[in-house]
Amino acid sequence: MLLAVGFFVLYWARPIALEGITIWPSWIWIFPGLVLAWARPRQLWVALRWPLLAWSLVSLVFSEVWRVVIPVSDERHEVRVVTMNTGGGLTEAMREVAELAPDVVLLQESYSVPDPQALITEVFGEGYSGVIGRDATIIVRGEVLSSDLGWTNHTFARVRLADGREMDVVSLRMQAPTARIDYWTLDCWRSYSSHRTEHIKELSEIWDRVKRLRTGAPMVLGGDFNLVPDPRETDLLGDDLVDSYCAAGRGWYATALAGAQLFRIDKVWGSSELVPRGTSARDSRVSDHKFVVAEFEWKEE
Repeated sequence: MLLAVGFFVLYWARPIALEGITIWPSWIWIFPGLVLAWARPRQLWVALRWPLLAWSLVSLVFSEVWRVVIPVSDERHEVRVVTMNTGGGLTEAMREVAELAPDVVLLQESYSVPDPQALITEVFGEGYSGVIGRDATIIVRGEVLSSDLGWTNHTFARVRLADGREMDVVSLRMQAPTARIDYWTLDCWRSYSSHRTEHIKELSEIWDRVKRLRTGAPMVLGGDFNLVPDPRETDLLGDDLVDSYCAAGRGWYATALAGAQLFRIDKVWGSSELVPRGTSARDSRVSDHKFVVAEFEWKEE
């Protein structure tokens, strides 16, 4: 029971010093309890049923895994946003995403091409335009009114969608996360802690710059955060934007990485003018990430 209480406090407070633990989804800690129960199920259940239930409950309280029971829907809404880490295969990823006829596309791990608009028209068809950044790309069904490609970790664009509404759009890709399991070393713990601090600082710098570029139009911000959901992330973005999966997530949430999809690092956030109606992670043929499809409706005025 003390262990369950300890995990509750840990995931609620999420201290930087223990980032090496809280980077893992909270539901994963239910498995040690299941291993214990498997050894002597009847005896253990009689003796420890309440602590085990508490442990299981805590494992789920801070998790998004319960949304797996909500079936993924292909229902179309007014604004369909797709974000995908291309894995370096820009053209192939564009072709895969184009099959969904999206309104807004956010791609990461992109690269310069000789004639961006020609490629966009070839893959998506007439009526689409976009800007291909050094590591973050934006494509829309409509036109790009202005853009800012000044930084490598994000791209900003003011766009007009096919329905005539204007929108601010941001595609981002933050620094890759640390991945270590040598927990018996102090350096491992320090690595996780310093990396989370750097990540939050990077997101804060991106957001400060985006706020200076914003035009007052509705906004979509998304991409490869390389950052699991964290209260500090919400503290930065939550006053202006809503995490679409938290609001309307469906199905298995994790997008990374292929073979062990445990971490939700690819996300789509929207401003209050956009109402989330369903967000899900979909398997990709070309990327080692799942890609995210977020459906929105315009808020009634």
